[in-house]
Amino acid sequence: MTATTNKTVALIGLGGRVLDTVFPALRCASDRLEIVGAYQRTESSLHAFCQRWDIPPLTSVTDPKLEQVDLLSVCVHPSQLVGILKTWREAKLDFSKVTLMIDTPVLNPSGIRMFSMLKRFRKVIVAEDLIASPVHRVARGLIDEGRIGKVRRIELHHSGYRHHAMASLRMLAGDMTPGKVQRIRLGQSDSEYRLTFPGGAYASFLEPRDYAIGSFIVHGTQGTIADYDLRANREAGTHYWLGARHESGKDFRLTLNGEDLPQNENDGRLLQGLADTSADNSDLVDVLKIRALIDMLVGFADDRDELCYDFLDGIFDSWSLNFADRLGKVRNLSAPKLPLLLRMMWR
Repeated sequence: MTATTNKTVALIGLGGRVLDTVFPALRCASDRLEIVGAYQRTESSLHAFCQRWDIPPLTSVTDPKLEQVDLLSVCVHPSQLVGILKTWREAKLDFSKVTLMIDTPVLNPSGIRMFSMLKRFRKVIVAEDLIASPVHRVARGLIDEGRIGKVRRIELHHSGYRHHAMASLRMLAGDMTPGKVQRIRLGQSDSEYRLTFPGGAYASFLEPRDYAIGSFIVHGTQGTIADYDLRANREAGTHYWLGARHESGKDFRLTLNGEDLPQNENDGRLLQGLADTSADNSDLVDVLKIRALIDMLVGFADDRDELCYDFLDGIFDSWSLNFADRLGKVRNLSAPKLPLLLRMMWR
């Protein structure tokens, strides 16, 4: 790996999302990013974490050191995020050189008043595992190459939750805003969300999420892509079967039609780094999440953010789902008015 100047990172929030995914990904990419501080409201948890990993604890969310980092990762509930943004606004911290990284579902509608604070950052990016998922990105590459023709339908079967699923469908459909979102209640805990995209592509995802049995498939005019083997189509030469396999600490491979795809530098980072974290790396889904964030974080270190979920798209998608939950169906979402309104507020 080429030696370069590390970019600095501070962490706010040390919950399960950070301990299971964000922190392991940062450790895997430690040759490019250095954690220089962490903060958690619970002092005992903060000091235990910082002592174990030799990371300086921050005194508060207004610690002046936050103004000096390159990347500020905040992993808290959206309601807590609003409170932190309000505290920063009142403290008048200078974040003009800091990139803020937050998680989906980004902001609740009540947090819209914090737009002015978010504008004080150099940039706001969103960490979304399914957009950066290496399996989904291989699928998107096959689509862009025209392997299956024009995309007609995308289905996630118990393999994505709400905003995560919608972000993935948007990416696989070509980074388009859906024109309609509909929720169909199938039972007390089962629902299907149906999306319509400009150009005629349809998508859906079934809940509840269960990654152990979940799957996805993309139907095109000339073939299919899925994370399972659709034998009849494969024998006809029109099916692309994607997969991944992982031997803890030994090997990580993406596969296409049962054959290994070439590894890259970030695969090496994953294997070297997982052995140096407290994460349970026995579950393939968890490993894929970490692998996705490694790509995103290294991209940030290289001043690339194509794997980051657009902040305003994240808000738009989350709110669309909330409206569909209440109304059953929302239409004309891809009309310019709502996306344009959000972007005008962001200027």
